[in-house]
Amino acid sequence: MRKGLKVASILLWTLPSVAFARGSMEATAAKLSRSYIGMWSSNSNAAMRQVNFIYDTRVRFYGRLLSRSDLHAEKRRFIQRWPVRQYALRPGTVRVTCAGPNARCTVRGVLDWRTESPSRGVQAHGSSRFVQAFDFSRGRPLIVSESGSVLKRARRTTRG
Repeated sequence: MRKGLKVASILLWTLPSVAFARGSMEATAAKLSRSYIGMWSSNSNAAMRQVNFIYDTRVRFYGRLLSRSDLHAEKRRFIQRWPVRQYALRPGTVRVTCAGPNARCTVRGVLDWRTESPSRGVQAHGSSRFVQAFDFSRGRPLIVSESGSVLKRARRTTRG
């Protein structure tokens, strides 16, 4: 997963500030979304560091407008609650649309997930609708919103 982190970091810091061709923006948005989701599945510290680089200063996050520092705190609490996480965008469900002169791209898909808290003896898994919007107008793509809804969920206790 270090490769995914490197790819995301390189993409975020080296993308030119000129306008992207529409297909290039769509491909970049999809790659960034997949890389970021992969990071959340592998390395909590790296994922938390990326919050400061990949999210805009204000983000619409699951219906709430959060500052980057509030988002950071929200994500930190989630990591503490669910330290073991696996996420993947389901193949064949990902759709990317880009619109507007300032190039906002939205990635939509079904996210399959599995989380675990060994200290609490709980596991959960399921699938969710996932929507993430990137703004390409400021020199590098930034996530400006993230949302979704659970489609299917199951939970079980791993302790006897």
